[in-house]
Amino acid sequence: MRLLQVQAAFRHGARTPMEGLGDEPARWDAKAQRTYLSGSERRTLCAVSMIHPGEGAAVDPLAHFHTCRTAEPLDGGGLPGMLTRVGLEQSRALGARLRERYVDPQARNSASVRNGYLLPRAWSSARHLVHPRSTLVERTVFTAAGVLSGLFPEDAAAGAMEAEVHMNVPKGSNGKEEYMVCNG
Repeated sequence: MRLLQVQAAFRHGARTPMEGLGDEPARWDAKAQRTYLSGSERRTLCAVSMIHPGEGAAVDPLAHFHTCRTAEPLDGGGLPGMLTRVGLEQSRALGARLRERYVDPQARNSASVRNGYLLPRAWSSARHLVHPRSTLVERTVFTAAGVLSGLFPEDAAAGAMEAEVHMNVPKGSNGKEEYMVCNG
């Protein structure tokens, strides 16, 4: 017997609250949620592009979500419902756990993956076997990038990873796309 498919469903990691906490003294500094999008940390994150249902053209999430930020900032300047640095590290840790279970550290390509594993050790050989999906929400797209970076950390650190994340956009009872937060 050979396992042919695994599906993992999970939520994003730690995020800022959806709205201010009233009289609570918490401040949500924008730096806690924005540094993962720039500088050296971004270079170690799997580059992703978004593919919308029914469309073939990929969209850069940084460009897409940059134009969608209309929410009122929280105390401290952070935006509501955003992935934090802690959340990004949680997604990388999840990817590392998945790597331990599913990535064969000895396999150079998909044909040499041993029983008990699903993926070869390099992204270039595994990318056709991994099909990431996300909702059209910034924190979930960057969580997917974090998980992929944890799955293939050497490739991510070398800047050798790029993945297409397919968007799952739920339809409401009225047939229109629904979002938890405004994204576009």
